[in-house]
Amino acid sequence: MIERSFAFGPDKGLIGTLCLPVSAECGDRPASAGIVLFNSGIVHRIGPHRINVRLARDLARRGIPSIRFDLAGLGDSARASGEVGFEAQASGDLSAAMDALAEATGLQRFGLFGFCSGAFHSYNAAHLDQRICALLLFDAFRYGTYKSALIRLSLRFREHGVLRTVLRLSIKTLGQTVRAIPFPMTGKIRLRTSDAGFIVDGPSPSSFAQGVRHLRERGVEVSMVFAGDGFEVYNYGQQFHDALAKFGIDESVSVTFLPDIDHVATGVHAQRELIDCALDWATGFAGGHLPPVVRRRHSDSALPRKVDAAEHPPALVLSRTITGLGTIRSLGKAGIDVHAVYFDKQDPVRFSRYCKASYFDDSAQDEDALLAHVVAYARRLGNRPVVVPTCDAHALMLARHREALRDDCRIMAGDYATMTGLINKNGLYAQAALAGVKTIPAVVAPTLEEARTWSAVHPAPYLIKPFYTGAPAARLKQKNLVLQTREELLDYVAADSMEALIVQRLIRGGDGHVFDYYGYCDRDGRVVTQTSRRRWRQNIPDFGTCTIGEIPAEPRIEAEIFASSQRLLRQVHYHGIVMIEWLRDRASGDLYVIDFNARPFMGIGHLTAAGMNLPAIAYGDLVGSDISHIEQTPLMKHLVGLDLLRDIESFIAKRGRGELGLLAWLDSLLKCGYFYYFEWQDMAPGLARQWHIFKRALSYLRKKQRLD
Repeated sequence: MIERSFAFGPDKGLIGTLCLPVSAECGDRPASAGIVLFNSGIVHRIGPHRINVRLARDLARRGIPSIRFDLAGLGDSARASGEVGFEAQASGDLSAAMDALAEATGLQRFGLFGFCSGAFHSYNAAHLDQRICALLLFDAFRYGTYKSALIRLSLRFREHGVLRTVLRLSIKTLGQTVRAIPFPMTGKIRLRTSDAGFIVDGPSPSSFAQGVRHLRERGVEVSMVFAGDGFEVYNYGQQFHDALAKFGIDESVSVTFLPDIDHVATGVHAQRELIDCALDWATGFAGGHLPPVVRRRHSDSALPRKVDAAEHPPALVLSRTITGLGTIRSLGKAGIDVHAVYFDKQDPVRFSRYCKASYFDDSAQDEDALLAHVVAYARRLGNRPVVVPTCDAHALMLARHREALRDDCRIMAGDYATMTGLINKNGLYAQAALAGVKTIPAVVAPTLEEARTWSAVHPAPYLIKPFYTGAPAARLKQKNLVLQTREELLDYVAADSMEALIVQRLIRGGDGHVFDYYGYCDRDGRVVTQTSRRRWRQNIPDFGTCTIGEIPAEPRIEAEIFASSQRLLRQVHYHGIVMIEWLRDRASGDLYVIDFNARPFMGIGHLTAAGMNLPAIAYGDLVGSDISHIEQTPLMKHLVGLDLLRDIESFIAKRGRGELGLLAWLDSLLKCGYFYYFEWQDMAPGLARQWHIFKRALSYLRKKQRLD
């Protein structure tokens, strides 16, 4: 490339730098337009953190010329004469920059990258200069909606609490009322400021929409990009279209929401993400010899590249509970064509926009019938779809029949021997011991005499678990059972078979001391990506499934969890999605392995919302897509997730034991940013779940009234 700084414009008062590709960089597809870069606010023409320099050089490598320059009175450029207003001066300067780039390249079409205040200058100049064919407007023209106001209010509640937020809003409203009083002096000040020609306010939504429609009719491509740190004014991806749809703005105006970058793209990852976005925009209308780049957002460092559904096989999810819904949403968000088979007629997955769902009556638990249904469905879909289990029973079934299914579908499950050894807690604890990982003292399927001998050494209380939830041979169908005394344990063992059951000593950990390791391992057993979660509440309290959890866990604890999990994974040479459950003993601080999920798990949707889409990574690996860009330990979005119905049940139990008050519980709910069933982009399952909660609450009140 060639870079040359020079003076141009009236009286040679403007200073800029041309960045031109050499002939070798232009290839056989020379650019049809040039790019104009300039100041953001009062920042020099290099842009915030030199972003304009990096962007210009990346453009040149793609065969696209550019100029970056200082507006009059900024950076190295001379001061303006003052004969015209500030906005008119900026439009004239942009016209002079296009003249200079046209003289150097012969091009007559230009795109303007307007950064912050530069977006207003770009928009206004586009109405005056017919040579402008594309605009990229960053972090400007941010119009609110009812939804953005609700999100902003919920964020304030979460950060500051209800009382402080209400007081702040009251004070702000009072201040706005006082300022609105038409005092003579303030009126003169406002008039003078407006007459000075500065950008006081952007256009109204209707005026801006009218201007954009005019530009689109002229053939100008208008693209909007919004950063994520301005949550007070812009806080969700569809906000721009929601705000302006009523004024005739449609999807032809491209909108990109980058929730994990700040307004001036401070970090290296943020710079790369915004530059990649600008390169996509520029190559889209200006040409160049290289295709648009693949974006790598820092929050997407644990996300696979979005697939073209027409070129990739569909996914068939065997959906159970919230695990199925979270898996379906995760795959759907990656652009995968998702089909679902659900087994509970009330499962809200049937309302999800991310899948085509059908019901299968599995009341007889006929494995052969289910397999025949899967094969028939797979053949109907064609292209060997990826079948995804969301419970242990289905994962084992698919692994066991892998060879018989091979011609019709791909299976997202490990080999049967490995799966059995890990899901069976006896096998898991044996592997953990070999890996040097601590396990809770336990006895597997004991006879009465074995239970008597073991319990004499290990005092109560005890926890009884099936090898996995729903294990056919186990008489215990729930996740676990707490027995407080040795006598209760011996009575339970004497009453019936202990096949497929394990008895553990109950270690005092409980809510806030249980952690989850999340990750994916490739065919070589290498950890591709990993993160963690802390369980703040569970149902049953202290022992059940997570009802409110935080991703990621604290760094100090996370490091210990990673080290122990990786030792265990190396020992078993595992391939696939994994969740390992850990318990920290409150008394000793020791970390014990509790459980191993060798398939998608209940928190899978929460994890995807925090920035790690394990189902899509596993899908990509299975169909041969490149997952080499996935970071092993990515920077995750801090996110607290809530399963409301189960958390209500946990709260009732904890309140009954005097462990949690109403205000403390409500305060914890305000910290939640993800809700297991409810998503703005997929509202129907959440509404169905809320209706279910309402019916459960009504039933509870009626029962209580009858008892009273």
